[in-house]
Amino acid sequence: MSRILRSLRLSRQQASLSQRLILGIVLLVIVTVIVGGLPAVGVIWLQLEQQTQLRVQNAQAATQAFYEAERVRLAQLAELLAGRPTLCALIQRHDVPALASYLDGLQKETTVDALLVSTPDRQTVGPTPVELPSPEVLLADRELPFADFVVLDNPPRLVLAAASEIQAAGECETGSAGQLIVAQALNDDFMQTLAGRTGLAQSLIVGGHRVATSLSQVPDWPLNADAALRVMRTRTACCTFGAAGTEEYYVGLAPLIDGQGNLVALSEVALPGNAIRNGALNTIALLFGIGFFVAVGSSIVAMVLTRRITRPLRHLAEAAERMGTGDLNSPISSDSGLIEIDQLAGQLDRSRRHLRQTLQITQREMKHVERLLGAIHEGVVALDAAGCVTFFSPDAEHILGYRAPNVLQAHYSQVFRPAAGEVTTLREVLQAPTEGSAAQHLTVLDAADRPITLVVSTSWLNSGDAPNRRERVLVLRDISEEEAVSRLRCNFLANVAHEFRTPLSGVAAATELLVEEGSGLTSGELAELANTIRLSTLHLQALVDNLLESTTLEAGCFRLRCRPMRLPNVIQSVSEMMAPLLKRLEQTLEVNMPGTLPTLWADPDRLAQVFVNLLANASRFGPIGAPITLSVEQVHDALLIAVLDSGPGLPAGRFADLFNRFVTGDQPSGAQYGIGLGLSVVKAIVEAHGGQVGAENRAEGGARVWFTLPLKPPSE
Repeated sequence: MSRILRSLRLSRQQASLSQRLILGIVLLVIVTVIVGGLPAVGVIWLQLEQQTQLRVQNAQAATQAFYEAERVRLAQLAELLAGRPTLCALIQRHDVPALASYLDGLQKETTVDALLVSTPDRQTVGPTPVELPSPEVLLADRELPFADFVVLDNPPRLVLAAASEIQAAGECETGSAGQLIVAQALNDDFMQTLAGRTGLAQSLIVGGHRVATSLSQVPDWPLNADAALRVMRTRTACCTFGAAGTEEYYVGLAPLIDGQGNLVALSEVALPGNAIRNGALNTIALLFGIGFFVAVGSSIVAMVLTRRITRPLRHLAEAAERMGTGDLNSPISSDSGLIEIDQLAGQLDRSRRHLRQTLQITQREMKHVERLLGAIHEGVVALDAAGCVTFFSPDAEHILGYRAPNVLQAHYSQVFRPAAGEVTTLREVLQAPTEGSAAQHLTVLDAADRPITLVVSTSWLNSGDAPNRRERVLVLRDISEEEAVSRLRCNFLANVAHEFRTPLSGVAAATELLVEEGSGLTSGELAELANTIRLSTLHLQALVDNLLESTTLEAGCFRLRCRPMRLPNVIQSVSEMMAPLLKRLEQTLEVNMPGTLPTLWADPDRLAQVFVNLLANASRFGPIGAPITLSVEQVHDALLIAVLDSGPGLPAGRFADLFNRFVTGDQPSGAQYGIGLGLSVVKAIVEAHGGQVGAENRAEGGARVWFTLPLKPPSE
């Protein structure tokens, strides 16, 4: 409960002025409707109960009067029928068939349930659809004429019977002619008739059982057993309540007493209460509905009035909200017609102008600081005393790959993660003395888990408004590319030196033999030395060509000198040039191409350089004595040229990287060949002709390097 009260109090505190006014008026109307409506509801309900009880009592009185009228009617009918001469004459003649027929006609005319005659000789004649006691039992202890209630057993039921002496007339003027008895069964049909006259449901209770009723589907038990027992003890009528199924009733019970003063049955009247209560509830709902519409109408009126009253305040609140969001250019109107609100609006507008001037000065200074920081191109990170990040500059985001909102208040160990194998971490850098310490190199992982090398310098920053609050400032510079270029330059120079040393050593050794022993060498030996010098020179020429082409590409001066040419002529020239190298390694070149090929528009010298680089790589990586295949085929509007070897194949996952500069293939032993420029030159030449390059491993072993040449020259 306390939590609910706190939430209501908090909601009230957060409500606006107009909402509070509307809520107050609505609550006032609701309280007024409730306070005025509840007494009215009570009065309506009390009057309803009183009217219902009065109606039940009136129905009880009408029921008792109807029973009494029915008893008088039967007594009069018995005396009237008993005085008919024909009846007496038939009895005197002992004409039983005629008497029975006559009585049957009388029974149909009078619509009684039973009509019989007890003759002087104790013979009973007449129609008796209703089972009655014998005339001796029925007439015992009763003086004629009479009309009274008679209780029947097995099953229990109640009838209204009347008897009279048959009057002597005509042929039987002397002597007793017998007794005439009429009876009316108090059954369901009788209850229906009684209910139609009284307007309420009627029932008859005999021996604790409902023996006749105008209600349908009612259990064989009084609607209220305790009330029935109370009426039987006190022999006074009462009103109570009862239920049968889903229907509730207002019930009236009254005793039925025979001529001997015995209580023979209970008369029950029942007024259905659901319809009455539903009507009362509908009336109450209508009352509260009217109150609801009154509350709604009052709310609408209150809303209109409060909006009119609070509109100037709402405009001021909107102006303050615009100022809070940074809009300091929109003026604040002060013409509401209310002096106090106009004064408040004028003061707020003066504050707006002052804030705008201050903000403009601050923005100019901030832009100047941002330009200064942007010119440095170094990342800046600030750490508090606990080592958590408090500032992360855009350059730091670019260097480390983290977004500033994601790393603020994070510990520096989560941002500067050491790379694998690194011993020096940022912790050691921060523990080093700041004064006079030089910037230190640090290798960490960026947001994508890539190792980067940083130059980190640290310093302390004192806060002017909080002297005890000191922050550590880190200035970062990414030197990963510089380190990579340095390593690449060293590796490139080492590879160039190694590649140049091998052919130069061959030339030096061959010339030394020629100088020292030239006169004693045979022609075959001289030819072999010349061939060695030629191969070494060819190797040096290929290296120099690749270096020159790479330099030309880097300088942006690479050009083709295209002219009409035939590809078989270029292949023939390259085959002759590569023959000594292939012969030395006992390798053969197999050329597969169609008999006729179209004329190309290309640079033959550049294409020869492409074939030399590809065949040299195939010879270098292929085994001794293995063939090398050069295939040419026409595919649509291009020529597809491929060089196939039987070597160890290309490293998996590096097919595309092999065409980049300074990337070399590996031997199975792990040693490297070349300086990593041949395939990059091949790619540049082929793409300049409008073709494409690619590499893949063969299923049977070895590598397949291919390129395409378009039959039509690329557009200028």
